[in-house]
Amino acid sequence: MLTIIMAVALAGSPGPAKAEIDGLCRAGSSEAAAPVGPAVSGVWASETGETPATIPGGTRISVGEFECLSQAYGDRLLVLSAMELGESVGLPRSVTIIGGGVAAFEEYDASRVERVKSQLDYLTSGDLDRPLVAYCHHLGCFQSFNLLQRAAKAGYRNLHWLRGGLKEWRDAGKPEGLIGMSFDGLGSDTVSVVSCAAWSQVLAAAGLLDEAGYDTFIAPHVERISQQHSPQLLGAVFDVMTDAISSKAEDLDPFGLSAEELAQVRAENYAPLDEICLELPGSAGLYP
Repeated sequence: MLTIIMAVALAGSPGPAKAEIDGLCRAGSSEAAAPVGPAVSGVWASETGETPATIPGGTRISVGEFECLSQAYGDRLLVLSAMELGESVGLPRSVTIIGGGVAAFEEYDASRVERVKSQLDYLTSGDLDRPLVAYCHHLGCFQSFNLLQRAAKAGYRNLHWLRGGLKEWRDAGKPEGLIGMSFDGLGSDTVSVVSCAAWSQVLAAAGLLDEAGYDTFIAPHVERISQQHSPQLLGAVFDVMTDAISSKAEDLDPFGLSAEELAQVRAENYAPLDEICLELPGSAGLYP
């Protein structure tokens, strides 16, 4: 079966005010006085190939400042990984915001902001003052920078950026932990339906699934889970799952392979995704 690692994001109590904690931890004291690039919603890089020294709407922090914030805020501090889906180890208690840091040009970025907002609203119960820390791989990784820009556009106000990312954390000799996924709590039934729906879209694009049959099969399941969750949240889950599966199933190329070759690639590499669909009632005849 396809295993998805989930993490629980605890809400905690309100705790001390942001200004008090920032002062206590000297958050931002390590920032260098350097010009800042434009707010990133597209592909952007500095002349050095590194991320900007500071971040609009947020505070750059060091590992030491992160540890102080973590102690001061406790479970209220939400640690966000902007690394790719599939990265399983990072800062302790961190949660992947799926697709939150990928580059998108301005005219296409609104949908990315909405996906980030749906995931953050779910994790924070809509608390726009919840303290957030984002990180990715290293100084040259823009994904955490992009993620926080989108979080700011979504209305979040207490943003911190571990610019050096996982490399800075490891260089400091700090312990690592498993990274979770931002949709914990949806339930296995919902995750199965959304995973099957996303996988089926990929199959239909490759000509490996009858779209009429799929619509008849999946519609009742989508209707069932729609009664339990908001359309915005389900839409975000579906979008990010489709993105993730599509990026990992690039070898299902209907233009480069015959129908027999496509079926063989599917059987050899993607049986776990078919198994998810086979567990849902009504799938007989649609999946091998």
